[in-house]
Amino acid sequence: MISAAFWLRELGALRSPANDIIRLSEVITSERFGPIDPKYREYAEDIHKCAVYLMGLIIQRVDAANSKNGKNDLEHKPGETLALHDLRSALNGIIGFSEIIAKELFGLIENGYPAYAESIHASGICLLDTTSDMLDLARLETGNIVLDERGVDVARAVQEALRVTMPQATERGVTLTWVSSTTNLPNLYCDRRYLRQMLVNLLSSGAKFDRAGGLVELGTDLSDGFSIVTRDTGWGIQMDNLRLLVTKGLTERHGGNFSMVSTSNDGNTVRLSFPPERILRDAPPPHNSAGVRP
Repeated sequence: MISAAFWLRELGALRSPANDIIRLSEVITSERFGPIDPKYREYAEDIHKCAVYLMGLIIQRVDAANSKNGKNDLEHKPGETLALHDLRSALNGIIGFSEIIAKELFGLIENGYPAYAESIHASGICLLDTTSDMLDLARLETGNIVLDERGVDVARAVQEALRVTMPQATERGVTLTWVSSTTNLPNLYCDRRYLRQMLVNLLSSGAKFDRAGGLVELGTDLSDGFSIVTRDTGWGIQMDNLRLLVTKGLTERHGGNFSMVSTSNDGNTVRLSFPPERILRDAPPPHNSAGVRP
């Protein structure tokens, strides 16, 4: 069972990017660097309102969770106590409004305000990803994750995950690479969305904790079932990392095993091992609503 201290730490960590959104939106609404079209200022004001509301929710949940009863709730029903659905509603507004400003959808903007909107958008996406991971971990803790299983093209899922994580890795000076064990990789019977999430989690965690000039390598191993392996050259990752805990839970929910070897200053090796019966060498089986392979 995930401890109350873990949930409290992750919830508290949301305050820093939320505060960044408040600060950056104030730059736009105050027209600090010159006037801005009223349409865009209105969107910036909406961003600020959403961010203030978001911060209020976070502080409220942290204060409630710090109480004795709150800590008990965090351990036994974290999803309800964190009220992450409310956080996501505010974040969707922030992300949508900031995208309008950043892309200058209603005309060009002077004085560099689109750059501030881009930073707001990035912080909003980061917060949304984190709250989604927290929701998934809460569901895994309570057994409420439902898999939509079917034949999945792993090679395609890897390419999608690389596209998502490449900008973060490039910014940190880390190289991401895929080394497949075969040119004709079979499909895997699994939940496509969750497989992609696991891949993104592995690559982004590797890039985040690697050093400039480092390398994160993703590969596959079909010698015993279907294994996905990442190796990096980073400083070492603790197993209480949110994304790794979600990935571990999702792997186990698929009947697989998660293992990690982390050596301080010498990198990490993470292996997701799926059982042989999930390998689809021919046509994938028909999908059924129960999510159980026939």
